[in-house]
Amino acid sequence: LFDSTVTPTNVVIVLDGQVGQELLDVLDDFDNLLPLRICNININKGFVKALNYAVYNAQSDYLFRLDPDDIVEASRFEKTLSVFQSYIPDVVVSNGFVIDSNSEIIYEHKTNLDLIYKRNTILHSSVAYKRSFIVKHAGYRQVVSFEDYDLWLRALKYGDTIHVINEPLVRFRQDKNFINRRLGGAYMAKEYQAFKLFLSESLIPYKAVPFWWLRLISRLLGSG
Repeated sequence: LFDSTVTPTNVVIVLDGQVGQELLDVLDDFDNLLPLRICNININKGFVKALNYAVYNAQSDYLFRLDPDDIVEASRFEKTLSVFQSYIPDVVVSNGFVIDSNSEIIYEHKTNLDLIYKRNTILHSSVAYKRSFIVKHAGYRQVVSFEDYDLWLRALKYGDTIHVINEPLVRFRQDKNFINRRLGGAYMAKEYQAFKLFLSESLIPYKAVPFWWLRLISRLLGSG
């Protein structure tokens, strides 16, 4: 964030439940360097409620998602804001470098909206949207492990525009257990619940159903 060509007007950090003094000390150090807006939820509410809390406490017209261990390319904010001002989309996303725990590049993730009904191709750390967009959709819904995907499918169903910047503007950290967490019966059950919801609300077309079934089966086959 320090090297960004355009700096954020406020950086919203939600403390979801009790945190240790060490983390509080780190935040105090950065409070003098960045325009932090720290929102403290005394009781752990979970990912979705914390994320929505951040959305509704933000004080900007444009909101950027970012995980705490990801890296922003210096031009991300400038290029994204330029797109908002030039094309007036509701959401702007980009490609991104996937990095390991040592910040070494593994590969470049390319966003492809043509595949969006078969799988989530949008890297959540590359996302920015108008505050009015997320408020219109009443924030994120409790679709476990598929909260972001649910939002993009709802956006497309109701005619919102998503603009893709075809260059990597973020570095998304992926640990060695990333793939394994998406295998096995527990994850398949979450994906199946999301699939049923998306189909019942016509968020995905029926022609995409075979791809979903194949992916659900692969969760079990890959866990052996």
